[in-house]
Amino acid sequence: MTSLVVGTACPTLQFVVEGITVKTSAATAFEGGTCLDIKAGTKVGAKGTRQADGSVLASRIQIKERELETVEGEGRVTSLVAGTVCPARTFVVDTITVTTDAATVYERGICADLQPGVQVHVRGTRRANDTVLASLVRMQN
Repeated sequence: MTSLVVGTACPTLQFVVEGITVKTSAATAFEGGTCLDIKAGTKVGAKGTRQADGSVLASRIQIKERELETVEGEGRVTSLVAGTVCPARTFVVDTITVTTDAATVYERGICADLQPGVQVHVRGTRRANDTVLASLVRMQN
């Protein structure tokens, strides 16, 4: 993939692959990731129908390789995202949205200890939507 079309977003994302504009819709099936994983530099395969304007309306997108950025930092939990529960808890540290899953490792605490005001150190992978999937959450004393 070479570039995203500015002003488009999931589920109706548009991006350019080898000079061809590819469009997704709510009906597009994704393999190897989700629409949110598509960003500049992501390698994808697309299958779909050629449109009158020369673009392709994708029925299927295969994400072949995602650029994963490992990030690490610390701060105070400022809020919990309503409706999320352990082990898939989502919380905000300063302005960064962090999500945990069953594979997240906790040090000096457990998932239920994540509360507003708690100081945490987080290591994880930045997703295409700028959230972080935490591989490690360490509660600070």
